[in-house]
Amino acid sequence: MAFTTTITKKLKSGTAVVIAGNTSVVVNVSMPNTNYAVVLTPEVNVVCWVTNKTVNGFTINISAVQGSNLNVHWIIREN
Repeated sequence: MAFTTTITKKLKSGTAVVIAGNTSVVVNVSMPNTNYAVVLTPEVNVVCWVTNKTVNGFTINISAVQGSNLNVHWIIREN
């Protein structure tokens, strides 16, 4: 079985840094509305999730305080 996907939506991506000792970071990115999906990939084994989605961005949260800065890569797909 083959799956074909055509991406016609806009994609944005970047990397956010959660500063050591913190459990969240605000990502400022301009969006036309709040109907977008965010995929997160942290560079260490922690659970991460998005809250506070607005047209001005979103907040990345992590499950455990880190002893050093943590890069979290993100991709947004407009719906």
